[in-house]
Amino acid sequence: MKKSRIAFWIIYPLISLIFSLIIIFVYDLTNGPMFLFIFNLIAIAVGIFIRIMLRNKKFVIRMIPTLAILLTTSTLLSLSKPISIDLPAVDYANSEKTAVLETLNGGIQGVYTKDKKVEVYCGVPYAKAPIGELRWKEPQDLENWTGVKDCSYL
Repeated sequence: MKKSRIAFWIIYPLISLIFSLIIIFVYDLTNGPMFLFIFNLIAIAVGIFIRIMLRNKKFVIRMIPTLAILLTTSTLLSLSKPISIDLPAVDYANSEKTAVLETLNGGIQGVYTKDKKVEVYCGVPYAKAPIGELRWKEPQDLENWTGVKDCSYL
């Protein structure tokens, strides 16, 4: 078997898979809905299969599945926002709110536990959200807010 065939049958699928998985994990596609992640893995497999089927065609035609994989991944990345559900900090209805607690950045308000012995403050921000340019950077100081931030949800 020629070296070029070995490269085509082994190296191309591995490189395509590794490159696509790097894109998926670096850009955090795994934090979105799971069906988008699975759909992208299927698109990668189909792209590699089609690329193998086009092995005797011109280079430009062989690159169409690779470009389709990149287009599919980038499209799914734009759709993959983490699902956010506000869960109450305590497990009973009609919880009583605490007094407003002043922090360096503004006021926060939580809830009491059922026996009113513990005050619960959830989701108190300590730094700017690590999105966009702040991803993989050290935490940045939080900007002050006006009003009272509701910290009664996880």
